[in-house]
Amino acid sequence: MVPYLLVAQETADSPELLCAVQRIADEDPEAEFVVLVPTTPVDPVATVLGEHRSARQLASSRAQRIRAQLRSAGVRFAVVRLGNYDPVQAIEDALRFTSYRGLVLVTPPAPLSRLLRIDLVSRMRHRHPGLIIRHAEAQPPVYLE
Repeated sequence: MVPYLLVAQETADSPELLCAVQRIADEDPEAEFVVLVPTTPVDPVATVLGEHRSARQLASSRAQRIRAQLRSAGVRFAVVRLGNYDPVQAIEDALRFTSYRGLVLVTPPAPLSRLLRIDLVSRMRHRHPGLIIRHAEAQPPVYLE
C-alpha cells in the first residue's frame, strides 16, 4: 500500500484537516496516511506571552493531537513524523526516501500563510507531477467572548 503524505503545522487542530483526510479516505478506502509535522521555530511573540516549549516539543504536541484526531475519526495512518523546520525541506526529505500516492497540504488562509506566499502548492505540483496533490485552507479560529 502506498500512503499519502499529510503535512500540517499550525493547522493541526483544524476541521479542514480532518475534512481533507476524510474526503480522501471516502474516495480511496485503502488510504493510509503518514503525518509530517515540520519543527517550525516558536514565534518570538508566543515566547513573550509565556510559550516556553521548544520547536520540537511544539511539533510533537501537534503530532500527538493529529494522531488522536485521526484515530478518533477512524482514519488509518502509518506513522507520525517530525520533519525539518523548513516545511519545503521537510516535504522534499520525506518524498526523497519514501514513495507516496499523494500529498495533502493544509495551510492557514492565504493572507496568513507563508506557504501560500511562496506558492508551495504550485511548486510541489511542478516538482512532483506524479503525485496527487490536495490543498485545503484552514480557517482561523473564532474566539467567542
